[in-house]
Amino acid sequence: MTPTAPYDLRETLALLRREMRLILGCVVAALTVALMAVLLVAPRYSATVLLLADPSPADVLGAGERDAIPTASESARIESEVEILRSDRVALAVIDAAELGTDPVFAPKPSWRTRFGAWIGRPAPPPLEGDALRLATLERLKPALAVRRRGLTHVITLSVRSTDQAQAARLANLFAETHIALQVDAKIAASAAARDLIAGQITQARQALARSEAAFDTYLANNLDRLAQEGGNGAVAVLRARMQEIGTASTEAELIATRAEAARARGAWHDMAQLLEEPPLIRLAAQREQLRQRPTAQSGTTEIARIEAALARRGATALDGLRAEIEALHGRAAEYRTELRRELLAGDLAPSSVAEIYELQQETEIARRQYLTLLNRMRDLATRAAVQIADTRIVSEALPPPFASWPNRRMVLFLAFLGGTAFGVGWAFVREYHMGGVTSLRQLGNVLPARVGAALPRLPGVELRGSAADAVIDTPLSSYAESIRRVRAVLDQALDRRGAGASVSSDPAEGPETALSDQPPGAGRGRVVMVTSAIPGEGKTALALALARTYAQAGCRVLLIDADLRKPDLHHVLSFAPSEGFLDYLREPDATREEDGFYADDPRSAAGVIVGRGRSDLPTDQILQSATFDALLRRARTQMDITILDTSPLLSVVDARYVAQRVDAALFCVRFASTGQADLRQGFGQLSDSLPAGAPVISVLNRDETRGAAYRQRGYIDDPITA
Repeated sequence: MTPTAPYDLRETLALLRREMRLILGCVVAALTVALMAVLLVAPRYSATVLLLADPSPADVLGAGERDAIPTASESARIESEVEILRSDRVALAVIDAAELGTDPVFAPKPSWRTRFGAWIGRPAPPPLEGDALRLATLERLKPALAVRRRGLTHVITLSVRSTDQAQAARLANLFAETHIALQVDAKIAASAAARDLIAGQITQARQALARSEAAFDTYLANNLDRLAQEGGNGAVAVLRARMQEIGTASTEAELIATRAEAARARGAWHDMAQLLEEPPLIRLAAQREQLRQRPTAQSGTTEIARIEAALARRGATALDGLRAEIEALHGRAAEYRTELRRELLAGDLAPSSVAEIYELQQETEIARRQYLTLLNRMRDLATRAAVQIADTRIVSEALPPPFASWPNRRMVLFLAFLGGTAFGVGWAFVREYHMGGVTSLRQLGNVLPARVGAALPRLPGVELRGSAADAVIDTPLSSYAESIRRVRAVLDQALDRRGAGASVSSDPAEGPETALSDQPPGAGRGRVVMVTSAIPGEGKTALALALARTYAQAGCRVLLIDADLRKPDLHHVLSFAPSEGFLDYLREPDATREEDGFYADDPRSAAGVIVGRGRSDLPTDQILQSATFDALLRRARTQMDITILDTSPLLSVVDARYVAQRVDAALFCVRFASTGQADLRQGFGQLSDSLPAGAPVISVLNRDETRGAAYRQRGYIDDPITA
């Protein structure tokens, strides 16, 4: 394999020019598909609403007293708002509010299985309802929702896509309003939950305060005589007597209220009136009793009902008055109790008594402060629950968009153009270097691990076969003739390097013989070279004839043999019509004479040629292994400087593999941009396996359509290609 050559821009441009139809086809196909998609797909409109998220908690009652929030926490709160806006809860609330379960855009559509089942007559499944319908609608709505934060600002964009412009704007605004409403509801619920929690704690604090007060009163009641003695204060006894009087009065009043309420509940109006000692009640109760003692009449029953209603009203009023009186007595008792505590503490009490009183007083004071704190907090939470505001607000409502956001026709067509171009160029390179034919010497060297001979240019207006070889004689200064001479030079160098070892015998059964590469032509054994290809139509016959003529022009004795016994073609190229062919000679060497025409001189050069006559109707591989063929090659080695064998294609028949065992070198002809690389590798593998060890293989690129060689030979060649 030749060493890797530097990158050649002209080679790449030539590749693109050769594959321009493929590239343009890919571009046109991509644009066609994109245009059809743009025309067939329903346009989508995107409406956007802007929201401003305040990272600090919004509080109407505490406005101006918000604490500064660190930047990291502030950013986290904004991102949290974005995720909440994307949540299923908000989307489901929008689905319920907008009734999207029956909307033609977002309502779930029947699956392809359902449609196919309906087409073949299968009963359709029942329609979705309830939560199943909501969840199916959610799956269609979520892809249409886009929520993003704008950079590092507090602004959040919420967009909704729909085929209806007005619906897109309506849903975007509804999403924002629903989120704000849910946010306020969540704040109210949190405040209500905190209020209820504190209400339970207030009950406990109230009970603790009552226990503290009772403990202090119990201490005073049990130790009042001792404390009065220690303090020596006469006012204590007076206050104690008053407290006892108020206690007795309040107890009696509470007992009367309890009994009166029980009598009122069971309709014992006389007992209630006697307990409350209200003259109007007593008179009404007496009237009721008098009416009850009279004969039953409709008018009497009605009057009794009226009196009982009046008794109920007046009794309730009297009970309320009695309860107010009881509350007043409790208030006076509390005042006396406070005054009694003050008088006791002002006296000269023993230190132990002072410590006991102070401890009870502090416990009571602590319980009272806790109770008041919780009570104030509960009232504050109740007030906050009524005046909550959201942390997010709408700063710009969504409007119906005038233009469709998807598909963006210009962008789609531009991307289709880029994609088609990229795919076409990539496919062109894949086709050139991996799937298609060989288009450069660099590529030929990469595909086949063989020495690269030359690229034979394509001659405009010239057929592949005979007349191409005529260019060596007719235009010896042409690029084609120069390329053939380059092939001869590479072949001679390869054979000379191999000449340091052993030359191949014409008979594989014989051992290696000494090469005579350093001797002048005609001084000893000549070389045998085969020209072959992977498949037919590569131009190997023209190459073999042109190479033979080039050697003849150099003064060498040359013999060209048409060894393609299956399909000989050299006699057509030279316009010969022999009566017997090379195949006839190999079959019956004694009956065939040179005068029969299978051996002749090239009419355009001094080369000798052995031609065929027609196609063989039998396998020819055994003939090429015959002693007659080996003897002919031995004679050619002794009489000729170079013998060129035009063989059959490697992948078509096996003949060339047997010929390869008897040659010193091989030319592998490859047609430009034609033969598949897999065929080339397979054919080269068969050739390499068949050649003797060390026999060189030289690849030749035929009918090169590039202008690189002509550019490099400018001023040195003379043909229409560089004119």
